[in-house]
Amino acid sequence: MSGRDGGVREEWRDEGAASLNYLQLSLPTDCVHFISDAASLRRCGNRLTQRGALIGVDAEWRLPICNGWEERMAVLQLAVNDSVYLLDMLALPHCVPHSELREFMFDVFSNPSTLKLGYSVGGDLELLARSWPFVAEVLSSAARIVDIKTLASMVDSLSSAVQAPPPEFPPHPLLSRNPPGMNRPLETSRPPHLHTPPTDTRKKPPPAKLDPRGEEREEDPLETDQHKGLSQLVHRELGRPLDKSQQISDWEKRPLSIEQLRYAALDALCLLQLYPILTARGLSIDSHFNTEPCISPHSYHSLTNRKGKKE
Repeated sequence: MSGRDGGVREEWRDEGAASLNYLQLSLPTDCVHFISDAASLRRCGNRLTQRGALIGVDAEWRLPICNGWEERMAVLQLAVNDSVYLLDMLALPHCVPHSELREFMFDVFSNPSTLKLGYSVGGDLELLARSWPFVAEVLSSAARIVDIKTLASMVDSLSSAVQAPPPEFPPHPLLSRNPPGMNRPLETSRPPHLHTPPTDTRKKPPPAKLDPRGEEREEDPLETDQHKGLSQLVHRELGRPLDKSQQISDWEKRPLSIEQLRYAALDALCLLQLYPILTARGLSIDSHFNTEPCISPHSYHSLTNRKGKKE
């Protein structure tokens, strides 16, 4: 990886045909920055606090079983459209004054002129507050943070409501008996030319899955229950799932591998791709759709269980 802020100085490796099964990182290596000192943190802050910025937020941590069951954040990812910043959460507290780190977190998360996006982001903020207790109070004033998981659920519910069949009502009493003074029942059947054929209740096979060229493709072995959460949403909206093979790797080892850097960058960057798709779909159904269902700054303080956050 190349770049002025350090990291693995190596180009993205071509993973060959296997990589075609997964969403790929579109940014070059010099747009992914590993932040581990005061100077690089200031450059990162200058970019992230630009008015109108859309920021993807994600985090990585080592499995608690490897840390004596101490759960702590190892990397915090902050992505904008042209850059991804990977904050070294282990090194920064030892080389940057805590007051400066508090100011950075306040400028990023409490800035009302930027929109922050995460997936189950409340858990990330809660872990950030536990890993860096000196920023917990700052995070309580966080503003304009949208949970993509919640947004997707809102869009799905709205779509389901629109597509639901109309409710069935019992027949009107006048159609179920002879009205007074009539010698024959009311004719309720439709004329032959308006006759509706009976509904075929036989179970139909699921629609064929098509490849990008529109041709039918075989069942993809990657489409299993293990691809849930963010990866499943990415698959549905962007056409390919995320490669989650690095999720349980050692995120406290330094330097991070090129595969970890790519994984971490894409997990945050894909949120920026999902947001306009989901909001456009919601607005196409309801012009008053809430495109910023922001989480409460206090909603994540009670979260203690992060299992199943981003399968």
